[in-house]
Amino acid sequence: VTLGVPHPTGFPLFLLTGKLFTLVFPFGDLAFKLNVLSAIFGALTAVAVYFLVRALGQYKSLAACAALFTGFLPTMWDHGTEAKVYTMAAFFVALALALVIHGAWRGDVRSAVLAFLAAGLAAAVHLTGLLVLPVLPLVLLGAGRRFLRSRLLWLLGCTAFLLPLLL
Repeated sequence: VTLGVPHPTGFPLFLLTGKLFTLVFPFGDLAFKLNVLSAIFGALTAVAVYFLVRALGQYKSLAACAALFTGFLPTMWDHGTEAKVYTMAAFFVALALALVIHGAWRGDVRSAVLAFLAAGLAAAVHLTGLLVLPVLPLVLLGAGRRFLRSRLLWLLGCTAFLLPLLL
């Protein structure tokens, strides 16, 4: 309610997003509003998994099954019905993976930089978001020399990752 730090690390992005959502969402008390926010990010995680599977080159039907499976996982369902940070962190991790794979396969530098931004947002939500960070350069380096030689990509990627951590 007061935007104070609940405990270290404080989950700054979740707190700021939650505060904004409680001011905008017109129904229910504070706890209900934050539960709805977690449910929204749980649904967004399923959508991000759909795009992740599509970025891997799979059929739409398989991507839809993976998204539904993600949405109805008991753990995702539990975290999506409580005011917790995990669904928001899972959304940004899935988004980062989808963007980096899309960028690597298509040679799209913008998607690669946005993947680093999504990883930074995941880390600003919860420290487990840092676990996706080593994957991003490995995927890009495996994609070919274009990404390896692009100093601008690595500079923008590092900046995009670090900016959300300023929260």
